[in-house]
Amino acid sequence: MAKSKKGEEYYTKLRELEEEQVVKETRLREATHQFAIPGEKVVQKSLARGMADSYESNLEKQEELMPWQKGVQLRQVKREEKQDEVVHQITKALRQTRTDSAQEVAATEQREEKRVVRQPPDPTQSAVHGKEVHVATQKQVQKEIQGDTEITRKITATETTEVEHKAKVEERVVQGQVQPAKPPVFTKKIQPCRAFEQEQARFEVEFDGEPLPTIKWFREDFPIQNSPDFQIHTFSTKSILIIRQVFMEDSGVFAAVAENRGGRAKCSANLVVQERRQAGRGGVVPPSFLTTAQGTIVKAGQLARFDARIAGTKPLDVYWLKNGKKITPDIRYKTLEEDNTYTLLIIETVPEDSAQYECVAINSAGEARCEAECIVQAPSSRAPAKAPPKSPADQAPTVIQPLSDQTMKEGQPVLFRCKISGKPV
Repeated sequence: MAKSKKGEEYYTKLRELEEEQVVKETRLREATHQFAIPGEKVVQKSLARGMADSYESNLEKQEELMPWQKGVQLRQVKREEKQDEVVHQITKALRQTRTDSAQEVAATEQREEKRVVRQPPDPTQSAVHGKEVHVATQKQVQKEIQGDTEITRKITATETTEVEHKAKVEERVVQGQVQPAKPPVFTKKIQPCRAFEQEQARFEVEFDGEPLPTIKWFREDFPIQNSPDFQIHTFSTKSILIIRQVFMEDSGVFAAVAENRGGRAKCSANLVVQERRQAGRGGVVPPSFLTTAQGTIVKAGQLARFDARIAGTKPLDVYWLKNGKKITPDIRYKTLEEDNTYTLLIIETVPEDSAQYECVAINSAGEARCEAECIVQAPSSRAPAKAPPKSPADQAPTVIQPLSDQTMKEGQPVLFRCKISGKPV
């Protein structure tokens, strides 16, 4: 009761103080004759009136707490703060749990994806089929003496070589490292062969590829097995097929097939078996070319080679001509003979070696000739080598008009012309 009376006295004094302040302000305005301007509203209020209004509004909102009530309210506020803190911690824990769960689900999905073995796509295949046709013409002139009669034969043989390349590439996805493969290719293709009955025939090829291809030989699409009659020698990038003794029925198409994981290549050529010629005068067989020398094109500085295989009764006199002049073997011109094959080698060719070469074979029963052309290409322009200075008037020799082939009847004169420029002459 005492506390209640004290509170009422406090409020009563406060009201009296407020009323006195209001009366003073009213008297002050009346004394100074301050009037509001017509059309305008008085916005400002007195300080005491504002404090009173604020106080009354606060009284309406909240009653004054007693000292014994303040402790209860403080405990309630602390309890609410603890509850808010607990709720905040629970919410934070829930959010963390959700984040951990999402991360765990993502990690699980990644592990599952790694465990699942993806099926590779189906393999794809692509094929390459190429075919080359090479035509080689062999010309020879044979002279045979039968008693008082001399027989001249001009023989032209055309050999057609078909080189066929077949490659099949299969692509697939595999695990691990795969070594690259280079499809096989023939760097030296099989050449046609001509032989007499009961003589030896020989085919040779050179090839390349990665990994090293395997070589198989065929006759008319039938595989050839290594045997005493058909000897196959393969080493590194070269393979040789030797037919120990040929007969007429052996004539046909022989082929070599190179194969590795990168693809397959094939080349083929003909074997022509001829009947043995009858012996001439005194049982001597005149010479004839089983294989004539072939024309060649080389770069300056490279080796030029001519091979001719000759049949006939020995002794045979075989020599070579350059533009009609007999070649004398020296340090640059070499002649070889092996197994009835006669070879002319020109070492370190120069442009002046471009000419028409002829192989001549003679015995007591007659003679045979064949021709081949050699073309030496001038070296490419490079940094000039150090040489003694030349006078401005010097000029290297140049062939303006080269020699041309001539066809004449026997016994008639032949004239060859060529034009060459250069200083000094």
